[in-house]
Amino acid sequence: MPGILTTSLVQLTQPSGLKMNIQLFIAEKSARQQQKIIALNKYIEKYPQGWKKRLELADLLYEIGNWSQAVIEYNQVIERQPQLLDVHLKLGKILQLMGQQKEALQVYDTALFLSENPGTQYHIKGLIAVCEGDNEKALTAFNLAASLEPDQVFHRLALSQVYQNVENPLGILRTLEPILAINPDDVMSLIYSYDALMVVGDIQTAKERFNSLIALAGDDFRVIQRQIDQRLPARMVSGEEGKITKKMITSLLGTVPHSVEVHKSLAYYHILRGDWAQGVEVLAKFTTESPNYPYGWYYYGLSLFHTGKYQQGAEMMEKAYYLYPHDRKIY
Repeated sequence: MPGILTTSLVQLTQPSGLKMNIQLFIAEKSARQQQKIIALNKYIEKYPQGWKKRLELADLLYEIGNWSQAVIEYNQVIERQPQLLDVHLKLGKILQLMGQQKEALQVYDTALFLSENPGTQYHIKGLIAVCEGDNEKALTAFNLAASLEPDQVFHRLALSQVYQNVENPLGILRTLEPILAINPDDVMSLIYSYDALMVVGDIQTAKERFNSLIALAGDDFRVIQRQIDQRLPARMVSGEEGKITKKMITSLLGTVPHSVEVHKSLAYYHILRGDWAQGVEVLAKFTTESPNYPYGWYYYGLSLFHTGKYQQGAEMMEKAYYLYPHDRKIY
């Protein structure tokens, strides 16, 4: 599929009303792609019983982030070709990301029935376990998949994501090192490993990984956010360094305006400059405009704690906990 891959922050609303941000790679939209979508739709209108062009359309919609329409098209393809395993897996992943766990489980169950490859079967069992919230079962399944097919990177990336869920940085590093040994320029693995190295305190290796990230993907908003996260604790909030920090935050606000992390950065930029009221107000406004983001309330509570308003901070934490009670950091 043509197109330049770019990172995007996608805002998802789950059936409960809970709003979450997820970061992913999507294909950059272009005039050529829009023309391709129009052409594919015209072909499908003329030959509605076909499935190959419909699958091509579904894949394109998936890659540019139009997931609701992609779900419709993938279901149409499955009606015509129910044996296509990859289509079930793509559909299941979209439904899972959209918070439709029940529907995703049904799709994954069908995919498991269709699969004849042991490595793929264990991977699907891992996906099912993730949907069910059973991290231990997911770790077992993805580990078995990786041991059967050690050259398949997607098994290890899935495994590393579960290790993130259970806050096991050593597990993340152990999982990703084989990927980076083969491909040291794998951006996603570099990001995950950088975060894990910082947690375990291997600052020198983390710095080397981060330098690689800046060289490879300096414009990636996840890399810029981590640069800001380094600058704020170092109190680079005044003078020329402060201007650079503010410029980076402003840039991200324009790129990913719904990002809770960026609003937290802006709040603490003001707090560290001594403008406590202005910093807290940033997060107060964010939670007013986006009340269903649990981490908005979490960071709002932290900012109140850090400015000495402990009772109000506790109240905000309770709101975060009400929205997202299973999150370890909030708990």
